Amino acid sequence: MDYMDTINQSLVKLFNVVLKQEEKALKESTFRNLSMSEIHTLEAISLSGQNTMSSVAKDLSITVSTLTTAIDKLVAKGYVDRFRINEDRRIVKVTLTEKGKQALKEHEAFHIAMVSEALAMLSLEEKKLFSDTLESLLSFFLFKELKDTNEVYEVKYGPLYIKDLKVPKPVFQGGMGVGYSLKNLAVSVSKEGGAGTISSMEIGYRENDYEINPLEANLRALEREIKGALREVKDVNDRGPVGVNIISTVKGYEAYVRTAISAGAEFIVVSGGLPVSLPAIVKDSHIKLIPLVSSLRAMQLILKYWEKKHNRLPDAFIYEGPFQGGHLGISKERLPQEVFKFYKTISAMRNELNKYPDIKLIVSGGIMNKEEMDKVMALGAHFIQMGTRLVAAKECDINDKIKKAYEACEDKDIKVIDTPLGMPARVLNNKFIEGLSENKKEAFTCNHCLSNCLGEESLYCIKDKLLLAAKGDTDNSLIYIGAKGGKIGETKSVSIIFKELFSS
Repeated sequence: MDYMDTINQSLVKLFNVVLKQEEKALKESTFRNLSMSEIHTLEAISLSGQNTMSSVAKDLSITVSTLTTAIDKLVAKGYVDRFRINEDRRIVKVTLTEKGKQALKEHEAFHIAMVSEALAMLSLEEKKLFSDTLESLLSFFLFKELKDTNEVYEVKYGPLYIKDLKVPKPVFQGGMGVGYSLKNLAVSVSKEGGAGTISSMEIGYRENDYEINPLEANLRALEREIKGALREVKDVNDRGPVGVNIISTVKGYEAYVRTAISAGAEFIVVSGGLPVSLPAIVKDSHIKLIPLVSSLRAMQLILKYWEKKHNRLPDAFIYEGPFQGGHLGISKERLPQEVFKFYKTISAMRNELNKYPDIKLIVSGGIMNKEEMDKVMALGAHFIQMGTRLVAAKECDINDKIKKAYEACEDKDIKVIDTPLGMPARVLNNKFIEGLSENKKEAFTCNHCLSNCLGEESLYCIKDKLLLAAKGDTDNSLIYIGAKGGKIGETKSVSIIFKELFSS
């Protein structure tokens, strides 16, 4: 066990050496009147989504009174502004001044230089191994911290229920568009006992009249895919439900919802924003409603608004975490903080939903294997949602050329970019992504298919790029992928993926 002693001593010494280097750099910096704890406070303010005193204190794991003392000093030194909001004078917010931003920028530059210099002696292979090892260590300690301080839930593999809707295995398939999540994948997942999801996003792209009547073509194809999937699983024992994913900002949103209901879909996942009008559209239908959220705050807003306005509550929530593929509900600046808080957010969401015993929590993003599934379920998830891992399934509907691109993906090939929707997206690198740095505008016709898109002002059309992926163009398309997509490996059948998830 000599290596255990070596690792222990090395970690302790490394922590102390880095701390001393930080303190030395701070004393020699432009902003030498700051302490290390004050730098950490500036970091917390910078990364806080709400910027309230209570949210910053929570992120720092200190009391508001302790934070108030620290903020008093930072305001006096000119690094922080503190103010009350007009809507509610009881709420105190804090933001960084330009001086505060510069101090944080200088400190971050020190960190980058220190790490770059330290890793210069390692090969690319060694750097990857070191990065993976550190990620595993951090994940272990964050998970352990929450287990020690929060309720740990029994991991139940099923059958589970969302109200009266039976789901034999606790896996929801991600509703990936365009052309990923169609009938074939949804049926395969349903047959294994999971929840199969059909994506409505430009689902009619193969229809003859798609270019002329895109909405009509999409609605027709959506109805056909849902009905076809339900027919194929009708006589399957212990099957999972079949539902649909609809983007709330898409043109014809209400028509998509009504088509899903009339076709017999058993649940609707709504993504792309707060679906405030959904209960009014579905009216008395018993279809299960599952909003997709990226924060506890968004969950709380939906709960409050639906209950007050519609006298109805969601049947489940999907928490789309920071490891998600495709569009992220957080800024690039907040991404590192949300990664760090991933497990904590799961626990906080489950605590919120404990007030509503009938509402289930589904956690999505970065869950590639049984170990990761068990972790999030122990912290409060009733189900997981799996997207990227199922793209490489033999039964996935996407073009085989795109599947091969996923198979060949390595961690270095995954990028986070800004998009015309005003939010970042995690994508697979290719010639198109590389060319974005040149800021060249492509020629395209905009039909305003998404209300939250920049439209004609965009450098490119998201819909067109997704359609290219559906047609197998790996160079010029937009290919969404999760943060752990570099660990996919070879293509397998859905049945084998499920066996690996639920093996004893």
